[in-house]
Amino acid sequence: MGNTILEHAVEFLADAAILVKIHEVKRQGNVTRNFNLFEILDRARDEVKGHSKFLGVLLDPKGVHGLGDVFLAAFFDEINSHCGLNIVNDPEAVVITEKFAPAGGVGGRIDLYIETKTTIIVIENKIDAWDQNKQLERYADYVESNSNNKKLHIVYLTLDEREPSVDSRGRLNLHDINCVTYENFILDFLERCVKESANFHSVRESINQYIDLVRKITKGSFAMEDIKEIAEKIDSPQKMKAAGLIGEAIKVKRSGIETAFWSELESKLKNNLGAEELDFGIDCSQKYGEEVIKNGTGRYGIWFKIFEYGDLDYCFTIIKEGGMLYQGIRFLDTKTHDIVFRKDNQKYFDDTYKILHPCFEGGSSNDPGWVIYNAQKTVSQINIKSFSDEFVSLLDSNIRGELIDKYAKEIQEIVENSIRSLKNSSVY
Repeated sequence: MGNTILEHAVEFLADAAILVKIHEVKRQGNVTRNFNLFEILDRARDEVKGHSKFLGVLLDPKGVHGLGDVFLAAFFDEINSHCGLNIVNDPEAVVITEKFAPAGGVGGRIDLYIETKTTIIVIENKIDAWDQNKQLERYADYVESNSNNKKLHIVYLTLDEREPSVDSRGRLNLHDINCVTYENFILDFLERCVKESANFHSVRESINQYIDLVRKITKGSFAMEDIKEIAEKIDSPQKMKAAGLIGEAIKVKRSGIETAFWSELESKLKNNLGAEELDFGIDCSQKYGEEVIKNGTGRYGIWFKIFEYGDLDYCFTIIKEGGMLYQGIRFLDTKTHDIVFRKDNQKYFDDTYKILHPCFEGGSSNDPGWVIYNAQKTVSQINIKSFSDEFVSLLDSNIRGELIDKYAKEIQEIVENSIRSLKNSSVY
C-alpha cells in the first residue's frame, strides 16, 4: 500500500476529529437535544417497557397517535424492502406487545406480535437480553398451532447485527428468520414515520426523541447531518480508500479495547478474590480473546470455581452475549469440566437456586445451563459492535479502570455472599 493512502488516512482523521469536536461543542450547548424522555424515565435500554412499547404504539392502527395505519403501512414497506417479503398492509391488523405465547409446556411472551388477515409477524426484540432455549422455535410452534394457516414471518431485531443462536432457533433454519437492526431497519422506518407525521407536532417530536435515542445506542450521539458532513470529506478515490483503511483500523481498535477490559477484569478479580483459593483455570466454554472478540459471535467470558460438592464444580461465570454481560452460577462436572444441564440434575439445580437467590438481584433460572443468573447493568455499554459514547470512553485507561473497579467489587460481594450461603446451608 502506498504512502499516499496512509497520508490521506491521517489527513482524513484530522479533518474528522475537528468536525467531531465542533459537533460536541454544539451538543453541549444544545440543551433541548440532550433532553430525552426515554433516558429521563430510564427506558433507554428497556426492551419491554421502552422500545417494544413505543414501537407497538406506533404500529397499532388503533394507537393513541390517531393516524390510523399510516405507520404500519410504512413498516410493511420497510420490512418488505429490507427482507424481500411481500406483506400486504391491513388497516384492521392487530398489534400486541408482550403477547403470551405458551408452547411445549413452557410459557413465553412475544415482544411484538402483528396479525393481519393473511399474515402473522413475530418480532423478537433484543437490546441486551440473552437468547432463551428454543425461544424462536416455541414462538413458531405457538403461531402454527393457533394461526389458521396464516403465513408466519419471524423478525429478529438487534443492535449489533447478530444472528439468533442455534439454541434459540431450535428446529428452525437461519433462513426462516429475518434479521434486522435498529441502526438500519428501525431508523429507516422511523424516518418514514417523521415524514408521515410532519403536520402532527406532538407525534412527530415524540418520534424524533426516539430517533435520537436509537442513534445514541447504535451510532453514539451523532445525528445523520453530522455523519453526512464527514462523508462529504471523502471526495476522491484515494480518500475513499483511506476511509476504508480507517474502518478496518477501528475494528482492530474496538477489539483491543474490549480485550483490555476482559484482561484487566480477570486480573482485578484474581487480586480481589485470591487466585490461589479460586480456580481460574477452568475452560467450560469459549474464553475471551482478541480474535474471538473481533469475530463478535457466540458467547465468551471468564469462569472460576467457588465451591465444590460431590462431582459438581460450582463456577461463577461472566459471559457476554450481544451487548450485555450476564453473571451467575453454572455446574461443571468435576472430572470432565463439561457443563451440567438442569435436566441432568434437577434437584441440585432447584436446591442451589433457592440458596443463592438472595445473592443475585433479579436472579433467574430460565436458562437450562445456569443454576441462577442475572444481567449486569453496570457494564451494559461493553458492546463491540456499538459505537456508543460509553464504549468509546473506555479507550481512556482511567475510565476503564474505574468501571472495572466498580464491577469487580460488585462481583466480589456476590461471590463472597454465595460462598457463605452455600457453606451455611443445611443442604451441604
